[in-house]
Amino acid sequence: MFNRTLLILSFICLISCTKEIIQQKLTVDWTPLNGGTVSPPSNAFDKGTVVSMTATPAGEYVFKQWSGSLTGTSNPAPLTMDADKQVTGIFEKRQYPLSLTVDGNGTVKEEVIALATQAQYPSGTTVRLTAQPADKFEFGGWSGDLTSTANPLELKIDKAISLKALFQKIKFPGYKVDPNAKKLGTDYWENTPVLSDLMIGVFQKNFEVYAPPQGDAYCAWTQAICNGDFNHDGFIDVFNAGSAFGGQKSRLSFLIWNPSTQIFDEKNLINNKTNFIGAPTKVSPIYLNNDDFVDLVIFGHQDESSPKNRIEPITICLSDGKGGYDLTELVLQPPFPNENVVYEHGSVADLNGDKIPDLLIMANPRVFVFWGIPTFPYFTNKDYFVAQREDFPFYCKIKDINKDGINDAIIATNMDNQLFLNDGKGGILTNKISVPYVTNGNVFDYIVDDLNADGLNDFINISATNHLEWSIDAYIQQKDGSFKRDVSWIENISGAKRGNYRNKLIYYDFDGDGKKDITYSDTGMDPYTSPTNEIKSKTVFIRSGNKFVEKDFFQFDSYAKELKEKYFR
Repeated sequence: MFNRTLLILSFICLISCTKEIIQQKLTVDWTPLNGGTVSPPSNAFDKGTVVSMTATPAGEYVFKQWSGSLTGTSNPAPLTMDADKQVTGIFEKRQYPLSLTVDGNGTVKEEVIALATQAQYPSGTTVRLTAQPADKFEFGGWSGDLTSTANPLELKIDKAISLKALFQKIKFPGYKVDPNAKKLGTDYWENTPVLSDLMIGVFQKNFEVYAPPQGDAYCAWTQAICNGDFNHDGFIDVFNAGSAFGGQKSRLSFLIWNPSTQIFDEKNLINNKTNFIGAPTKVSPIYLNNDDFVDLVIFGHQDESSPKNRIEPITICLSDGKGGYDLTELVLQPPFPNENVVYEHGSVADLNGDKIPDLLIMANPRVFVFWGIPTFPYFTNKDYFVAQREDFPFYCKIKDINKDGINDAIIATNMDNQLFLNDGKGGILTNKISVPYVTNGNVFDYIVDDLNADGLNDFINISATNHLEWSIDAYIQQKDGSFKRDVSWIENISGAKRGNYRNKLIYYDFDGDGKKDITYSDTGMDPYTSPTNEIKSKTVFIRSGNKFVEKDFFQFDSYAKELKEKYFR
């Protein structure tokens, strides 16, 4: 009985003394779902069990950290199951560097993040890169780990990438001819952005051989020069009729723009290869024979240092329509007893209203008008007009000064500006308005325009005293038809003493603001190797409100600036 009772008590004791086993729940997840996996998966574990949590990233992902009941970045990481636990494994895309460098002037815009020279992108990110060239530069392409000219460039980042953006100076396109050049005629060609004197100074070989350092650098007078498209390729070229003083100084020469080499090639386009015609004072580009090539009227003169040399006549230089030119001397005025008639200057435009250009010629002490005709030689001495003068007419311009649709004549004498209003009935040199000079000297060229927009044409002239200390002056037309000098229109920066005279005004919008500006053609030229060469200090008068402000010319023409920096040091 006792043994049985003891056995029962022992069994009861054994049952009551057995330890109860407790389990804890582990919940596992990860983010993003395609970023990888975490093991072990969700399960129940005996309380106190230490579980090794392992994060396994998928391709192009990396393990970043744990969150929830487990923190830190250890992988694998121990987790003690002393309670229910929730663990999240966090993955992220691999980060790759995108290294950008720039060659030239420009920037690269990254559309995913702010602009930086180096950025870290998650793998698989698509970045749009936009190359943004600086002014006067263009995008040349991408190089490095990828070669492309696409802009913008869409780039998928799946590895470390290094790129270089190339920016290069915009290739100078050349000076293009206005599509309306033929319709605009002489006025267009006399006022282009191409400075003939500069191009002649650089690209024309000098006839005379100078001792070093001048060498073959051009050194002569540049009076009979102009622009035109002489090979009809759409680019502006330069013509020099030549010069003489005590003998030949420069040859007749065409400077033809070469778009491949970006220089002016010196050529002789005259069919019989004539390369010298004396000492002309002016050349006018004009269309005479309707073949779309620019023709030329060359106003002859005489070698003033060698009076025994022949007096040069008017010469027309006519295109043959095939890229060549023919020279024809015009014998227009009859000989005067015991007197040689030397031409000083001239202008070409319609004076009698028949839409055919006529010749206005200064030949001290006379003024001639030779009428235009529609066929070769395009000017005739039949019924020509001649005015005997008591003063000395030197320079002239045919322009419509009173806005009546009929061209008038402006003549610069040794005393004053003379404006002759054409009555349209043949009285071309009768109705005279005299505008005295400010100082003794000569006027060399004119601009006619309505400067103050009052409906009346005004004029600007360029003059010099004893061929020095040149100045530009504006004369404003009054309601009574007179003209008054207005010094407020011209703002000089270079002082009153201004070196050699300038014989030609150029009226063109050089700064591109829609308003015409003023510059000039240098006349006496030293070789570009000379430290006193005046082209180095060439200026332009930029229109600003009711004035023209003198500024450095070369800031408005990048090609001219390159020539200056290369040659005129």
